[in-house]
Amino acid sequence: MRINVVMITDNNYVLPTMVAIRSMLKNRKITTCFNVFILGVNLSKDNLLNLEDMNKFSGINIKILDASQQISQYEKIDQNRHVTPAAMLKFFLPKIFENYDKILYLDSDIIVQKDLTNLYNIDIKSQYAAVCKDTLCAVNREYMDSIGIKNQFYFNSGVMLLNLKKMREDCITEKMLQFRLNVKQHFMDQDTFNAVIGHNVKYFSYKYNFLNYYMTVMNKNQLSAFFDANLNKSFKKICKGLNILHIGGQEKPWNKYMGYISCVWSKYYNLLCNSRSGLKIFYKTTFTNGRVHVYFKGIKIASYKKNVKNSGHSHGRAQLQDKYEDGLKDWFLKSTGNTLDLLNPVTYNEKMQWLKLYNSVPIKTKLADKFLVRKYVAKKIGEKYLTPLLGVYNSFDEIDFDKLPNQFVIKCNHGSGWNLIVQDKSNLDKNDAKQKIDEWMSKNYAFNLGYELHYLNIKPKIIIEKYLDPEKSKYEIQLWTFDGEIKFISIETIKDSTELYRGVFYPDGTPCEFQISPDHYQQLKDIPSLELFNKAIKIGKKLLLKTPYVRIDFVINNKDILFREMTFTSGSGLSKIVPEKYNKILGDWIILPIKKYNIQSKKNRE
Repeated sequence: MRINVVMITDNNYVLPTMVAIRSMLKNRKITTCFNVFILGVNLSKDNLLNLEDMNKFSGINIKILDASQQISQYEKIDQNRHVTPAAMLKFFLPKIFENYDKILYLDSDIIVQKDLTNLYNIDIKSQYAAVCKDTLCAVNREYMDSIGIKNQFYFNSGVMLLNLKKMREDCITEKMLQFRLNVKQHFMDQDTFNAVIGHNVKYFSYKYNFLNYYMTVMNKNQLSAFFDANLNKSFKKICKGLNILHIGGQEKPWNKYMGYISCVWSKYYNLLCNSRSGLKIFYKTTFTNGRVHVYFKGIKIASYKKNVKNSGHSHGRAQLQDKYEDGLKDWFLKSTGNTLDLLNPVTYNEKMQWLKLYNSVPIKTKLADKFLVRKYVAKKIGEKYLTPLLGVYNSFDEIDFDKLPNQFVIKCNHGSGWNLIVQDKSNLDKNDAKQKIDEWMSKNYAFNLGYELHYLNIKPKIIIEKYLDPEKSKYEIQLWTFDGEIKFISIETIKDSTELYRGVFYPDGTPCEFQISPDHYQQLKDIPSLELFNKAIKIGKKLLLKTPYVRIDFVINNKDILFREMTFTSGSGLSKIVPEKYNKILGDWIILPIKKYNIQSKKNRE
């Protein structure tokens, strides 16, 4: 599914635009791709380069269009609050994108938390747009009347699925310009959209465009009645269920601390920073008294305890472990909005955090190493269950590509997802490959996603394995084991070369009553091959460890089973388990050791 998205930005909004795009990519389905058109107004060269550099992410194609001239004639129009005349570019979308019938417009001050395919697929063949109701029509009807908006509802223009074809047919651009230039109004573009097309729009769920200030203008009962939904809950719980959180108003998390909203926004800001060293042009950091202070344009936007990743720093081992604890708690709060109780963890995700800190024992380090684990697997079940190894190297420059076949896979042994699939050696861009591999080799994956400390002491290596034909290896079988027992099995597969499916089954083949991360997968209801399912269980039992938790993964290659990896912290302990009660049930299966392992001192303690 390819979604056409339009965003508008100037130099002041480039950073939030990039964060919004990063959130879209983070939460897309594997089959969802984006064409993102950015209408830029007087963008600097550095900002253009930073936006263009986001094309390096998979699943996206960004094209920047200079709209400076088009909006220049409206620079002196009456401005109100924090919205600049650049917002009026929305009026011109039917003309700018004359070859498109439909686009999804998104403001830059949003966070996308779920895939947008369902939103984009809303049928608007007979409407100008699909939009979300705004509370203004309930709390300030007098204002609507004062500027001639007679519609029952008022909508927010920050998220709009637009029927460009119908808008062109009915000359909507001209009508909006006429209204905007002749009627005094409060909002830069929103009042005009409501006045001109508000009589013929389709309303979608509040989940696609919920503004943070709604709970300050209405109480929970009023909001529930207005949106015809149960919103009698905390703001944090409402936010967690949203597809799009819209940060309205003048206060933004990049210029003021906003509590939970700052936690949500900084999650994707941090993802962006981790992937782009060039972001230093937007911000600077200082390090004083054990804390990092982050400034954006001279304004402190964040302050947090610094985790020291290098044991060469002059801190005692106990102090370093304390910093890991503080860092993990901060990360968990930012990622989930929940406080992490390490003294009394209960759920699967909470206990996973405890294991990361206090049970990253040497055997986990060895078996998480994609090179060293091969020796363990060969000894237990035989080399025939391993993907053939073509080479092992300490640096990219050691690789002799002339000796490699036309197809192969390059991996780093000390992390997850650090793979390059080469289907045609003659088309391999070696400079680009070297840049990626060198970057991966320089990182310690233990700090990539929430302190997975069993990766801390893996010695980085590059391994090259035989390429597996995706047509013959379409699904994985993953054994979820607790205290040396297989409790359930997940199967992942791709259907029609697009949709990713996952099913969860007990060892006897019956479906489980719960799903794991269902937002990212279609549900697989049947086992593709009961014979290979049972074979994976039989072989997997020979690899079982007496450890609180490990997931053992196999890939099915035609009719053969090949070992893939052992995972000790699935999803880094952020898995969404539905129904929620199974987060506690799976947590009960994890029996925490009495003694805590300290990865610096390499000793157990009570």
